[in-house]
Amino acid sequence: MIFSSISFVKPVISRIFRRRWVQICTGLLLLWSMLGWLAVPSIVRAVLPAQVLQHTGRVLEAGDIRFSPFSLTLSISDLHLKEADQKTDAMTLSQLKLNISLASVWHRALVVDGLELVQPQVRITRVQQGNHSLYNFSDILDKLAATPASPEPARFALHDILIHNGTIRYADRSAAQTAVIDTLELGLPFISSFPHDAETHVEPALSFMLNGAPVRFHANSKPFSSSMESRLDLGIQTLDLAKLQTYLPLALPVRLQSAKLDSSLSLVFRKQPAQAVLEGSVALQQVHLQSLEGDELLRFGGLKAELASVDLRGLQGHVKNLQIDQPEIWLTADKEHGWNWLSLLSSGKKTSAPESAADSRGKNGVQPEKVLPLWKLDKASVHKGSLHLTDSLMASRKVTRDFQWDLSLNALSTAKDAVPAALQLSLNDADQGSL
Repeated sequence: MIFSSISFVKPVISRIFRRRWVQICTGLLLLWSMLGWLAVPSIVRAVLPAQVLQHTGRVLEAGDIRFSPFSLTLSISDLHLKEADQKTDAMTLSQLKLNISLASVWHRALVVDGLELVQPQVRITRVQQGNHSLYNFSDILDKLAATPASPEPARFALHDILIHNGTIRYADRSAAQTAVIDTLELGLPFISSFPHDAETHVEPALSFMLNGAPVRFHANSKPFSSSMESRLDLGIQTLDLAKLQTYLPLALPVRLQSAKLDSSLSLVFRKQPAQAVLEGSVALQQVHLQSLEGDELLRFGGLKAELASVDLRGLQGHVKNLQIDQPEIWLTADKEHGWNWLSLLSSGKKTSAPESAADSRGKNGVQPEKVLPLWKLDKASVHKGSLHLTDSLMASRKVTRDFQWDLSLNALSTAKDAVPAALQLSLNDADQGSL
């Protein structure tokens, strides 16, 4: 009788415990859902603007904030970061999505499975104050620089970083110039400071329109490895260089009236040994140079160079082919300025004190032999060239001549044991005949 009672009670107790566990799990799930849907957005709305204001001195406004407790995805819409005046937008963001990984718990570091920025719009302005350039974000940089550095490096891992349809508007108020980067797309699969991720290859991709010209970057790198090996592919189509010369830090001795750039280049970086090697092809079209006074200097229809490898650090390299089509050169001379091209070259040089004979000698008092950087050019050609010569050095008369010329060059090298290069030059003068 007792055993039959026990056998009857055990299923009842088991059902009660199962029901209690179901109730507890359901309660915890509801609590987690309520915390995720209600508490997290409220905490983010209170903490995020305060942290941004503390570290940057800028006001941040956010629209709708949502958090999914099951996918651990935080979504913020209509973000506005204000200028220092707290009124003008310095940056706007249509939507930000952040997918946090549970791996953050056992790594005790920030691990993000996905970060997506939709339609970011950034406004950059520059003004000149004396010898210094001030930007609308200079105060942020100063505030961040004054922040004490952490004794330990930050530990983080970011995956699937995406930027869609971004826009950057640059306004140089001192030079009254503007530039627009739009339709910006960025894909960065992986960035991490964890030691076991140091040898992982990262292949970011970037594309945008710069003043209407398409620009494309693709890279393969190990940004946190000891070698810091990286490869950057750069593709550019019909980029107008004339519109960019006003943004150069140094003034040019010439005026670039027009030039279109196309490139399919790869830049390879290595830390050990230190190298920066350029490979691929680059082309210029519709090039037109004038002096600052408006005198003609140079025109050519096209220039194309095929680079086998160019060491930017060692200033040496191997060029497979160099082709120039329809170059037109103006060479003039007068008593006041001399030859125009020589005066341009000398204007960019700085005079320095001559080197003494003792300084130029080595430790043993022997003059060291100067070695030229190693350059090799397989083939070069110039087609349908023109040379306009105007010589006013003679007081008695002014000489004006026009020449047509073509050039072909093969196997040129600066190596000491190199064989002589093969050069063919044809020069035609309408008055004196051809050479």
